[in-house]
Amino acid sequence: ALPSQNGAISYAFGGATSGISATTPDGFSVPGLLGQVEAYRFGLFGRKPQQRSLFALWIGANDYAATVPASPEAVVGNTKLAIQRLYRIGGRQFIVLNMPNLGLTPIAQAQELGDVLAGLSQFHNGLLAQAVSELSVSLPGIRITSIDVFALGQNVFGSTYGSIPALGFLAPGSESCLLVN
Repeated sequence: ALPSQNGAISYAFGGATSGISATTPDGFSVPGLLGQVEAYRFGLFGRKPQQRSLFALWIGANDYAATVPASPEAVVGNTKLAIQRLYRIGGRQFIVLNMPNLGLTPIAQAQELGDVLAGLSQFHNGLLAQAVSELSVSLPGIRITSIDVFALGQNVFGSTYGSIPALGFLAPGSESCLLVN
């Protein structure tokens, strides 16, 4: 899809990871976050994004659900690289959502991995907050708004949100990757 002049466009793919590409559980190859950034850049045909463009990034849970899980350092590193690449082509306004508490998901609870995955989520979020802070200082004119999905899930739903079907958006594998408005 080409970047929109008048509205939002999503470059997100279900099952995407933070790298260039991913294979979904059903065996489909989809662009990862870095691949989505390249698709966006390619679609600009050398132009700059509109000054008011807003880039929303939410990635990571699929990286940890993969057959060979990625390290939090690699996932956050890819997220940081995606922001840097978007910045180089003219992106200045970003929303970055952190990881929900993966320990509260039904699969984590069923496999008794709640504490392990909660710790992974917190470690990921700490690295992400550090990366956002570093980018905010090192890239002149950038504005990054962080959304604390972990706290939202904890505060609104406590320890039960993973069992409520309508709230599946807080489960791994459901996050969006790149949305441009």
